Amino acid sequence: MHTSSESGGDPRPLAGGMRFQDVQPRQSGAVFPRAHLALAVAGDLLAVVDESLLELSLGSGLAPGEARPGEVTVANRASAPTSLSLREERALGDPADEAIALGVEATSAHPRRWLYLGEIGGLPGSGIDLGRFLAGESRRYRFTVMRSAAAPARSISVRARYRWCPHPRCEDGAPGAP
Repeated sequence: MHTSSESGGDPRPLAGGMRFQDVQPRQSGAVFPRAHLALAVAGDLLAVVDESLLELSLGSGLAPGEARPGEVTVANRASAPTSLSLREERALGDPADEAIALGVEATSAHPRRWLYLGEIGGLPGSGIDLGRFLAGESRRYRFTVMRSAAAPARSISVRARYRWCPHPRCEDGAPGAP
């Protein structure tokens, strides 16, 4: 089996125009594209934890009937296309008791489209299919935390983590897996 050297990998192209340094072996010996992602956020609702992990954090200050948005740009920095899904890793707090909802919207899609609207902590376990990202492609997503107008006027705190994973889902040992 051909292996990468410490000096940056084998420069010979592989099938599909991929470079050797853009792949990594798995225990089975099969080779899968690495998840070379870059995340950039706007607003104070979201923070980048690492190249594929985003943290949503909301302290007090969201009154009943209000919403707070945050945007993230996800870029595929690999030299090959990759299919991604969005997975919720964990939600802290009990947003159901506070009548809080999360909306995730693809804002770079034309027309814009909602990918998820529901409780924080309620994303499907396999994640949300975001489709195929071409090499160098970036897309924007808006996360919006909404509080019901009928919610009691009290301080709240909600945190959750979201990971961009190779599609169809994150698996132990896969690039981008926890």
